[in-house]
Amino acid sequence: MFPVSAAILDQIDEYRRVLESNLKRLLPLVEREPPPQFNVRVLNDTADFY
Repeated sequence: MFPVSAAILDQIDEYRRVLESNLKRLLPLVEREPPPQFNVRVLNDTADFY
């Protein structure tokens, strides 16, 4: 078993950059409701985004 979290922590700045880049591209396509607490309710089908 490969410890993914260790690899992410080792390259945390690159991980954050890639994650942010993907989210900026995809978030405009996601219909969502504001979270009442910490969960976001996605309203549309996002399975075909990739």
